[in-house]
Amino acid sequence: MTTDAASGCAGTILIIDDDEVLSDLLKRMVERAGFEAMSVRSSEEALEIYHNRSAEISLVITDLMLGGGSGRGLVQELLRVDPSARILVTTGFYDERDLADLLECGAKGVILKPFNSERLLEKIRAVLAN
Repeated sequence: MTTDAASGCAGTILIIDDDEVLSDLLKRMVERAGFEAMSVRSSEEALEIYHNRSAEISLVITDLMLGGGSGRGLVQELLRVDPSARILVTTGFYDERDLADLLECGAKGVILKPFNSERLLEKIRAVLAN
């Protein structure tokens, strides 16, 4: 586990996105900030890892639209495994009802695409601080 020097936040971040390029970019962004990161391409992979390693994962970042499943469904499944899971959802589709629904079902934050590394790290720190 590593510490983000700017905020004192420690932890491993699990990134779930079926877009390989975006997943790799997110992983590099959080690693540059001092976090350890794991990335997977599907809900199934994410759930398997989270079942086995939830104690070391301080934050999950998932895309809302995943091939083979929805980000909303994944949020619910992760919260069944660990009701205190910190989950940040990324999405390029903006619908206020859907975003409110994500927060109501347990996501700790939503970040709209496109975003830069500063905005992502700001959201990560906010979610980890709460």
